[in-house]
Amino acid sequence: MPREQTIPQTPIQEALNEQTSEARLFELACGMDAEVRRVAQGNSALAAPFRKVLQLAEQSPTELTPVQLDWLAGKGAFGRQVAANHPATTAATLNRMMQEGYTRLLLAGARGRSVATLVAAAQTDLAALHYLQTDRSVPLLLRTAAKRVSVLPSAAVPTDSADASLNTDADLLAQVRAKLLDRHTPPVLTVEEAKLLTANARLQRLAARHPLLSVPQLLWLDRTHPYGHARETLLRQLERNALEEDTFTEIAADSDAELRAAVARNPALPDLLRAQLREDQDSWVRGAVAENPNATPEDLTRLALDEGQAVVLEHVARHPHTPDAVLLRLVQGADPAVHLEVARNPSTPPEALALLASSHRYATREAVAAHPLTPPETVVALTADPHDRVALVARLRVGHGNEDTLNEALATRRRNVKLAISARTKLPEGVLVRLSQDRSPQVRAQAGLHPDLTELLRGRLLDDPDLSVARVTLATDTTASPEMLDALPRHDARIRRGLSRNPASPADVLNSLSDDALQEVRLSVVLNAAAPEGAIRRRLPEQPLRPVIRQHPLYERVRDELQQREYEEAAAPTASAEALSVLAQSDSAKVRRQVVRHPNTDEATLTLLTQDPSEEIRRTLASRPELPARLQRLLCIDSSLVVRTLLVRREDLDVQAMVDLASRPNEELSLLLSLTRHPQITAEVLARLAQHADADIREVVARHVRLPTTLQVRLASDPQDRVADAVFHNPSCTSEALEVLAVQPRRRLQVAKHPAASASVLERLAFDARYARFLRVRRVVSRLPARARELPPLQRWHEWSARQHSQRAFRDLNLLIAVIQHPAATDQAVRWAMRLEHPGIRAARQERRLRQQESMTNQTESQGNLPDRSTSENGTGENV
Repeated sequence: MPREQTIPQTPIQEALNEQTSEARLFELACGMDAEVRRVAQGNSALAAPFRKVLQLAEQSPTELTPVQLDWLAGKGAFGRQVAANHPATTAATLNRMMQEGYTRLLLAGARGRSVATLVAAAQTDLAALHYLQTDRSVPLLLRTAAKRVSVLPSAAVPTDSADASLNTDADLLAQVRAKLLDRHTPPVLTVEEAKLLTANARLQRLAARHPLLSVPQLLWLDRTHPYGHARETLLRQLERNALEEDTFTEIAADSDAELRAAVARNPALPDLLRAQLREDQDSWVRGAVAENPNATPEDLTRLALDEGQAVVLEHVARHPHTPDAVLLRLVQGADPAVHLEVARNPSTPPEALALLASSHRYATREAVAAHPLTPPETVVALTADPHDRVALVARLRVGHGNEDTLNEALATRRRNVKLAISARTKLPEGVLVRLSQDRSPQVRAQAGLHPDLTELLRGRLLDDPDLSVARVTLATDTTASPEMLDALPRHDARIRRGLSRNPASPADVLNSLSDDALQEVRLSVVLNAAAPEGAIRRRLPEQPLRPVIRQHPLYERVRDELQQREYEEAAAPTASAEALSVLAQSDSAKVRRQVVRHPNTDEATLTLLTQDPSEEIRRTLASRPELPARLQRLLCIDSSLVVRTLLVRREDLDVQAMVDLASRPNEELSLLLSLTRHPQITAEVLARLAQHADADIREVVARHVRLPTTLQVRLASDPQDRVADAVFHNPSCTSEALEVLAVQPRRRLQVAKHPAASASVLERLAFDARYARFLRVRRVVSRLPARARELPPLQRWHEWSARQHSQRAFRDLNLLIAVIQHPAATDQAVRWAMRLEHPGIRAARQERRLRQQESMTNQTESQGNLPDRSTSENGTGENV
């Protein structure tokens, strides 16, 4: 079915369409086309407050307030034109428009607005005045007038020279520099020092980098030096520092969206201001609220309704306080970027992760495989994922490995690998040290949840600069006071998981967590050391709980009892496939080996066991009487040579498994040699082996009786002579391969004697191109008059050429004799071979005649009297 083509809409159609995005409607409603503006402003999809301001600008612009004019100045060409023509436009709005490059529009705007008006407005903003004085896009008359302005010290134009500022005492200058160089103490400046700072550009650049400079001073520096270092320091303070409530309120109402977004990320932001900023008109500010570590589920639920704003939805999907219902709704959406963030969210519920495991993007599936809350059956399914990265991460979750193996995996420096390892039930101390020092806060927080975490590492993570890492680690701290644990926000699933297994958690906290939506949290509460005695043993018969029981600090006390129970269950003839699937996750190799041997074990469970860290388990699996082809292919990449050798010995070895083994670049030669002797080997496997870098393998393949013609032709031109010799001595060697071998000078005689040599091969061997050219020239000469033919130069050329061809033919004497004697040689091949007058040639020709006569006689005797025809062996007319 042909794909439907989208017909582009005209601006009028877009303005009428209620499905048009709000951003596009703003663009149409503020454009220069009056008809399009009118239609767009009447669209119901445009918010009512915005529509009212735009309609007021159309019908009664004199009633616009300065705030509305400032808003219009940033909303398209029509809005700028209205602001430029309006006499009530404030100096701040004029300065902003001038710095955006609209000086000519302002000069041509409202009556009474002259060059002097713009210069006077710019005197209130250092950056605007500096722009008018230096920017080449400013009209010359306005730029000249701005340069004549006498600037006050408090609004001096930045200069690179300290001498261009006030003539200040050197001691005072040194005193201010000393305060600004002390990065550990907030700089408190006197009046004289503050005046010096306002006039000295070098001191301003130094102050802009001070991490403890007050926010008002940084705001002044940022306006004095737009987009300088002060902006970076200011944004950092607004994002991280606990500011005064008045400062928070002031910045939350600032017109600069970047400043509002920075303060929206601050964990100390009051709840009322955070609720105010989540309704901000700028999507980046709303997205910054979703980045706030203290954003509540109510905030995130409200922000999740912000349809069409990917930046907001992605932050909501990433936040660990987002409710489960919101995450499930985001999974059902169509945005793959949001899906990826949900898969990475540490609080995503298992049911959402199970849905994301079927995503078409491998990055999402990899994040699901690394997630600690992904259901075990989903992780097992991802071990067979077609993408190597996904399968590796899943195997790290379900497999076993020593410290060297885990350190090797950590060397990949991939976050999902680290998360998968940190979610394992047992980790060596060295691996935990690396995870606790990782640059990713999510990896460090996951390490802080690990039951094997030492007190030293826990102490470091409690002081982590990232708030989420410190909180998650505190949830597992057994030395923390009940009041501190009770104060932790339990919206984050990691905090609930930590509290549920912390014996120091208050009783009311454990009671509330016993009804948690996560099964892991509920079970951890039951298995908590503060729970009633015997809770672990009472749960041993329940198979679904056993993986959780193995994570308990008291598991060592019931290990033997649990493993004995599991072995008896695995040995029972009536064990179901579901029960065996759970038993395959046992930490006892004896149990897993029994699961491999059981006839009721399904393919999914056996797939999981192909990645078992115990070589004995994989050897048992490779020797299993019935082994599906897919599992055979998984065992082909096993790290153990013994396992792969046992696999090759199977009579039912899958063809694709053979191909996989033959395609491994570093496979053991002994195993490949065994593979060549397999009775079910196919041409495809031989083709893979024929590409092997080792000549021994190629030589064995070249001798194989099942070697197809195409491979014979390829190996016949192998750079190793012994490989080509093997093709020649192959009983199934074809004429096509002999044609390739005939090109090689040292094998020409062997090919001429080979019984499989075809007529075309023999003709090629007997043919001499230079001799053929000589005969053509001689025929041309023979048509010349007798006097011309007897000229001495022509006679000498003829004698020299005949001598050369005779020498060359004599060198190929044995070859020519072999061609004449070959039964498949055609008359043409024989004629070319008889170009040399030699006793050996005559004897071979006589032998061929006798053989042909004898053959004719036998045919006559067997079929009756036939006409006597002798084979014509007339040469080309002459011999050399």
